[in-house]
Order: sequence, then structure tokens, then C-alpha cells
Amino acid sequence: VWAREIAAALGVAAIVVAVVLLSNRTETPGPWLLLPCLGTALVIHAGSSGSTFAGRLLSFPPLVWVGLISYSLYLWHWPMLILPQLVLARDLASAEIAFAIALSVLVASMSWRFIEQPFRRRSLSQPDARRAFLIGGVAALTLLAAAGGVIAHIGPMLWRDSPEAVHADAAVVHNTAPVCLARERTSGEASELPPLKACLFGAPGELPVSVLWGDSHANHLRPALEPWAKDNGATIRQMTKALCPPLMDVVPAMAPRNMREDCKRFNVETLNWILATPSIRQVILSARWPVYLGRSWPRHGLTPVLTAGDTVPPDASGAMAAFEMSLDGTLKALTAKGINVVLLSPLPDLYQGGAKCVGRSMHLGWDPNRCAVSTAETAARIQPIADKISEVAARYPGVTVVEQAPLFCDERKCAPLRDGVVVYRDDNH
Repeated sequence: VWAREIAAALGVAAIVVAVVLLSNRTETPGPWLLLPCLGTALVIHAGSSGSTFAGRLLSFPPLVWVGLISYSLYLWHWPMLILPQLVLARDLASAEIAFAIALSVLVASMSWRFIEQPFRRRSLSQPDARRAFLIGGVAALTLLAAAGGVIAHIGPMLWRDSPEAVHADAAVVHNTAPVCLARERTSGEASELPPLKACLFGAPGELPVSVLWGDSHANHLRPALEPWAKDNGATIRQMTKALCPPLMDVVPAMAPRNMREDCKRFNVETLNWILATPSIRQVILSARWPVYLGRSWPRHGLTPVLTAGDTVPPDASGAMAAFEMSLDGTLKALTAKGINVVLLSPLPDLYQGGAKCVGRSMHLGWDPNRCAVSTAETAARIQPIADKISEVAARYPGVTVVEQAPLFCDERKCAPLRDGVVVYRDDNH
């Protein structure tokens, strides 16, 4: 009996600890995800051989009711939370999230009562029941197909194919050299680096004088740098890798394990190549700095904060300390070889989206300025990073810092539409 009670109590404790401690900083997949799974298994196992205090606690009617509707709630809560964001082109406020959750519970209750329960009670052993099930299934699929057709062709979500959306998207310069933005290394490849000849741009030549180094925020600079390099007779080598800031001795902690190791190896190989190539006189460093420092809203459930070890920093200050140390070391290594460095400060995140938000707003007759974010809010989020970049860069005379925020923000807002030109592809490029 006591063993059963202890197992059940440990199981409940594991579940509670998981609810409290696991967050968007938790590595996924990772060992910590075993905590709620093992806890649940302990509770079920203990209760299967007799009554326990935990079992009686979990038998409390409101908790049982939540369990009964849990599958329907699992199905309904996601569209209730996501569809409004797609239509509004912004994140929901706290009150709106609470309303969406309450509505999800209500709809899940009705779904459980009028769909799940009748379906479970219905027997398919009789021909009439099988016929009704088949007809009902066909009717449901037909209704879904019809609804999809309406949404795709005449509904308010037509922003994808509307002339306004197409025009907004066409105004954006997309990545023209995806091979130069390395992702996961193919098994068996000896090097992390993108191919040399395919990733040279600007003036024709085999000896680059400049290197574009960073993540996708360096990659999206190529369409602007290419005509400049041609006009000035410069050859630039692009050395970029997704989700990998151009910094030595740190990695994005929340990235998948193979990407963390790949990122570290990529940066080592990049720096070694730069230092071993006498023709290189300039390096351009750019990355989505806020997302690595816990100051960018996570859009995919993870925040890839920087770490100098194997553990995730407990807060943004730990990531900032790792960032300062690594940036200082990277700049020291480059400038010690007489290389000039151009370091780009943070680019504002929009969150609502770029070209798609503009196109959707224009299609629905809304003001495209709704796609903008507050300049004051943006400054509060990224200015500490910009200040730290300027502080570290000031230690090295050969480093020039380029402030990006003033190019996209006025006194009130940072917007994807500037003087009628769409300047953001998505929420951060």
C-alpha cells in the first residue's frame, strides 16, 4: 500500500514540476520531456492495483470532466487561438487569449457531448449503422471541401491570391542563392562551409576581398550588397548558416543538438578560412541578435538563447554575458589580422509579418500601418543589445557599427511599408 501511495505521489509531483519548470527554453526533443511522461505512467500504474490518495484527488468531478473533454479540447483550442491571429495579423491580447480558451472549452464540451459520445455508443455491426456512418462521413468531407473552396476563392482569407498580396510579395527581393545559406550538414560532407564558387558575388574574380558572415540576417543582405560590389569592383564570399550567429565559442542552446554542433564547427571553419586568406580585407557580420539573447518573441515555441556551455542560461543576462565574451573574442581575432569589420546592429522584429500582412491588410481594406510595431517598444527590446554591440566594438578601431533600426523606424513606429515600398519579407527579414 505504501509503495503504491509513494509511486502515485511521485508521479503527481513529477507532473507538477514539469508544468512549473518546462517552458519554451526546454530543449525539444530532450530528456526533460520524460518527466511528465514518467509521472503519468507512475500515477496510472499505482492506481491500477488499488486506490491511492492521488487517484482520489484526480477523481474530483471537475478534473474528471476536464479529462473527458480533453481530446476535443486538444482538437479545438489550436484553431481558436491561431485563426484569429491569421485574420488580425497580430498576436492576441491577454483578454483575447482568455476568451479563445473559454470558447475552446465550450465548443469542446459540445463536441464531446454531441459527437464523441454518440459515436462511441453507436454500433457498426448493423447494415443501417454502417450505411449511416458512410453517408455521414462523405457528407462531412464534402462540407469541408466546400468550405475550403469558399475560403480559398471568395472568403476574407483570399490575401494569398489577391492582386494586392501578389504585388506586395513581388516587391520583396527573395533569397536568390539558397545554396549559400547552409542548414543541416549532409551526412558524410567534410566541410560545413557553402561552396566557394557558387557563393562568390559582385565583381568577377577568384579572390574575394570581403566576407558576408552570419545567419539568415546576413543572407538577406546579399541582394543589396551584390550591385554595390559590382559597381566597386569587389568580390564578396557569402558564408552564412541558418540559426547560427557569427560568434566563436557559443552556440544557440535551444537549437537541435546536431545544429548546435554544426554551428560551432561552421564558425570555426569560417574564421579559419578568413584568417588563412590574405586577400580578405573586410568582414560583414550580421545576425538576428535579439532572438539569441532572449529579447525576441518566440514564434515557434523556442528561443535559441546563446550559451558558452551545454546548459541553457536561466535568463537573458546569462545570454548577454556569453554574447559579450564571444563578440569580443571574434572581433579581436579578426582585427588582429588587420581586417576591417562592419557589424550590423539589431533589425527590429515586426511580429505581425511583412509582405503578407501588408497584402492582407490592403485586400481587406485595412490600413497597412497596422502591420507596424511601436518604436518605443522596439527600442526597449533591442536597445540594450545595440548598446552592448557599440560598447564591445569601441574596443577595436577597425570595427564599424551600422545601426539598422533608424532605417525602418520613425518616432512612432517601425513598419514593413516605407514610402510605399514593402521592406520586410516576413516578420524579421
